Amino acid sequence: MGSSLLWRNISNYEKMLSLAFVFMILAFIIAIFANTIYLYGAIFLLLGIALDGFNIAGMNLVIEIAPEDKRPVYTAIQTNLTSFGLFFPILGGVILRLVGSYTVIYLLTIALLVLGFFLSLRLHTELK
Repeated sequence: MGSSLLWRNISNYEKMLSLAFVFMILAFIIAIFANTIYLYGAIFLLLGIALDGFNIAGMNLVIEIAPEDKRPVYTAIQTNLTSFGLFFPILGGVILRLVGSYTVIYLLTIALLVLGFFLSLRLHTELK
């Protein structure tokens, strides 16, 4: 509910997506150094806000980008592509088994999120 109030004030979905990336990056940076319950609380708060932002912006961007007659197809493709994310925990487990450190997984995640953030900044030029 709280994050919905934050996202309600942002009508530009490209900015919303970029801001969601920032919240997610901050959560993983804090996770590297977390050693108190308050830091873990901040991590889960930021993750929740970011996931809410991704959910709202993601589907709305698909609706905004897709031609009206192709929206069902675009929506189905977006849903199917995001379902591949279900396999990433398996990959994370394999990486953890190989390197034995959560820090490596966090750093890899941060690197991929930074890449996604920069790609999201280019999104507004691609839509227009």
